[in-house]
Amino acid sequence: MADYASPTPPPGWYPDPASGAPRYWDGYRWGAYWTPPYAAWPAPPAPSAGAATVAHLGFLVGGPLIPLIVYLVTDRSDSFTKVQAAEALNFQLTLFIVSFGAFAVLVPGALLTAGIALLAIVPLGVAAEVVAIVWCIKAAIAANRRQFWWYPFCFRMVKP
Repeated sequence: MADYASPTPPPGWYPDPASGAPRYWDGYRWGAYWTPPYAAWPAPPAPSAGAATVAHLGFLVGGPLIPLIVYLVTDRSDSFTKVQAAEALNFQLTLFIVSFGAFAVLVPGALLTAGIALLAIVPLGVAAEVVAIVWCIKAAIAANRRQFWWYPFCFRMVKP
């Protein structure tokens, strides 16, 4: 039976077995240890997730009022919260405008058709509200994970 040697790994950075620090392997021999550039610089602060999550969940309490408060109170240095509060505010304003327009169509339609229009419009409105609630919850979950969320249907009137 022939004894075959294992192939050497390709050149690249690998953890040193003794110290665990990254060390360069050029394919034949080990090189110097890796030192990170600008090691003395502090890491940038992680974006806060709490206020952005509250902005997206504001529909439970006050509609566009909660995202507006978060948007106005958030400092410009916290760009993640500012962008997500603006997105939540835009979506809540979109819901308000669309709901107002649907109500403006619903009342005359119900009067003209003796209430028959309600049989078609009310289930559509309930379905739209369920979708909006699901999107807001998905946005809050994404914000809590510090991920940006963009609503699929939204008039973007407020800029971050």
